Amino acid sequence: MAQRRNTYSLWIWTLAACNGVATTVLHLALSGAALGGAVGVFQWLATFAHFSALTAALALLPWSALRFGAARTALVAAIAVFGTLILVVIVNAKVYALYKFHLNAMVWFLITQGAAVQTLGFSPQMWLSASYVVMATFGGQTALAILLSRRGTATARSLARYYAWIAALGVTTQCIHAYADAIAQRPLLMAVRTIPWAQPLTAKGFFGRLGYAATRSEAPDLAVQSAGTFDYPLAPLQCAGGAVANGMPNIVMIVVDSLRYDMLTPDVMPKTAAWAESTTRFEHHYSTGNGTRFGIFGLMYGLPGAYWHAALAERRGPVLIDRLDELGYQFFVFGSAPLDSPEFHRTAFTRIWNRVAPNGPGDVVERDRTITRELIEAMRTRDAAKPFFAFYFLDAPHAYAHPRDMTSPFEPTLESVNYLSLSNATDPVPFLNLYKTSVLFDDGLIGEVLAALDADPRLADDTIVVVTGDHGQAFNETHDNTWGHNSNFSDYEARVPFAVRWPGRAPSVVERPTSHMDWAPTLLTNALGCMTPVDRYSTGSPLFESTTSDRVLPIEQWTQRAIRTRDRVYVFLSWGGYEVRDANYALVGEPVDGAAIGVGFEQLSRFMRR
Repeated sequence: MAQRRNTYSLWIWTLAACNGVATTVLHLALSGAALGGAVGVFQWLATFAHFSALTAALALLPWSALRFGAARTALVAAIAVFGTLILVVIVNAKVYALYKFHLNAMVWFLITQGAAVQTLGFSPQMWLSASYVVMATFGGQTALAILLSRRGTATARSLARYYAWIAALGVTTQCIHAYADAIAQRPLLMAVRTIPWAQPLTAKGFFGRLGYAATRSEAPDLAVQSAGTFDYPLAPLQCAGGAVANGMPNIVMIVVDSLRYDMLTPDVMPKTAAWAESTTRFEHHYSTGNGTRFGIFGLMYGLPGAYWHAALAERRGPVLIDRLDELGYQFFVFGSAPLDSPEFHRTAFTRIWNRVAPNGPGDVVERDRTITRELIEAMRTRDAAKPFFAFYFLDAPHAYAHPRDMTSPFEPTLESVNYLSLSNATDPVPFLNLYKTSVLFDDGLIGEVLAALDADPRLADDTIVVVTGDHGQAFNETHDNTWGHNSNFSDYEARVPFAVRWPGRAPSVVERPTSHMDWAPTLLTNALGCMTPVDRYSTGSPLFESTTSDRVLPIEQWTQRAIRTRDRVYVFLSWGGYEVRDANYALVGEPVDGAAIGVGFEQLSRFMRR
């Protein structure tokens, strides 16, 4: 019996090795992702190591069944597991070939819940072809199993050597990726993006300490573009105006990390709230993500946060910055936290990275104060003959930081946060009050910037100013033990204030849903003279144009994404399931709206080269 079990064990691991090869070949052949040259060799090796590790992990399922004595069950399980993997790889390869992103929970929903017929245009012939593929796949797995049983399997020693070699290959390709990421080797990074469900290693800090890093002086090289999968913009921008922006407005973006929608009030942000009375206030404004990188990405690009990964891999900056630079704008970009983590030096500001001010020393409070002084000084000493673009990114609420000698008007409050003690039973009020105090601190700094703008008549009359947040911040309002951000898609994490002072526009309040995706097209069409149809470079709509209240807004997170409509939030979970929630983020027992998901799917795939 032991001898038979050992034979079956070798059979399972040999079958896994064969499927590692098969999945690699199928993915690269069907997805159209195979590259040439040295980068192509790296891609093949990295893909092979990835799929070999995946098949080895899956082999543990039938192998475990075998250890418990169920030999026949183990054999059937092996065929089922690897057959299913082959099918998933085939589906993913076709999705990638068409839309240039990998199979995820939203696409899986479209396929399994019937919405694919409407959204992706599946025909009866396609379903017939799919049934043939399913039969061929499992027939092939069965035939391979029979062949191995008759011809014999690899020996235990050869399998051990094989998987040791796979492990070494995996470690090597991961280290190469980490090095490529540190020195901004775009072709290698693009190659890794073609591998489905990969989790590549990064170590910019480690390589930076060794002296291997892209420097600020190399920023123009990072902005050089070549063909990739990120098809953005779909058409070159056609804009009026010459090489210098004569008569064009200054633009000041005041962004506060983790500033949620209900903080712009006289008690929490008295100076900003008073200023906002003279602005256009968008009361139902949503970020493009519940984390910094996705939220800032949406603001600068006018696209869903899901495109972040493609833009990062290809070092493609936003057309907004391209246009400002072409017009000769001065750039005053100040971040309290480092703007290269997240990698805005390779995305939003890649074209102008050598003109971005490095963040200074000190704690969060001191850094927020420093960039405030630096921005005010930059505006004071600017070249008055040219307009300027300012990006001012405060960080105190993200760290719940405020000066030690600042007395909080919000009681009771915490002195510090012990995340390990947080639970559903935790009283959120002291924690929320600590957050409010940090917002109040930054409000004072924002007030200094606004006062400096108003003190100079030339700035007050000719400067567009927006105050917003990159995302919100939750304090367990949904009663599911979620604190901070990057945890859910409720209004507390995804909805932010958005107040715009635009010269010549009377104060108003807008109640219809708006998005960070709308900011870039608003500037390009209403301030910077661009006439290209908005849908050629953005999935948003200019803020001052009347749009429907039934908008579909994608919101991104690292491992999940959501599609938000007027009264529903469709959450696509990392493990492949989905949730339907109402506007208050309560679960509701109803099916997903396939039409809404189709609209979201189009937004998420429009700018991927097919």
